[in-house]
Amino acid sequence: MKKTISLILIILAVMTVLPACSGAAKAIDFPFIDVKTGEWYYDNVKYVFEKGIMKGTSDTSFSPEGSLSRAMCVTILHRCAGEPETSEETKFTDVISGGYYEKAVGWASDRGIVKGRSETEFAPDDQITRAEFAVLMYRYLYDADLDLKETEKTFPADYSAIPSYAQEAVTLMYRSGVLNGRGDGQFDPAAAITRAEAAAIIERFDNTAVPFVREDDG
Repeated sequence: MKKTISLILIILAVMTVLPACSGAAKAIDFPFIDVKTGEWYYDNVKYVFEKGIMKGTSDTSFSPEGSLSRAMCVTILHRCAGEPETSEETKFTDVISGGYYEKAVGWASDRGIVKGRSETEFAPDDQITRAEFAVLMYRYLYDADLDLKETEKTFPADYSAIPSYAQEAVTLMYRSGVLNGRGDGQFDPAAAITRAEAAAIIERFDNTAVPFVREDDG
């Protein structure tokens, strides 16, 4: 019995250090001239680039201060999931056939991770706000059967400004340390999230999320 328990604990210990996003980092040339050594986001961008989760806006530019679009966001999550195939054909008329994000939109829509602006409009070029990004990460977390452990019990100072639909997602991400504020404890939910911020959040998520463990009902 003791050997069985020990084996289970070892398995769980190994599982907790496995990355939440698929794929291993590869040591490849870092091409982005607009991501300088010493910038707060340098290691984050390098991490997501080497894991193939985020790419540049050109061969040599990452655009760290640029905003993240809805198309970019679902593409990132699709890569995190290992780019699974889906039979779901997009119902959105503004999703370009053959576009880099087409399969990601179909997958994310099919899994309930993302919704359209309407029944037929996805709005791929719209900016993602910090609150919206937290919600999509939250949906991906549970779709991937992952969990985040809260390490503190605080709320952002501007919690009342967070839309009700995003409060649960933001609270979990904030308390687990995956998603930080922008200074003075402010979350700034309505602001567009930058590509550098997204890279930092994805790396923290990848190194913090653990497999969801269900309690034995028996």
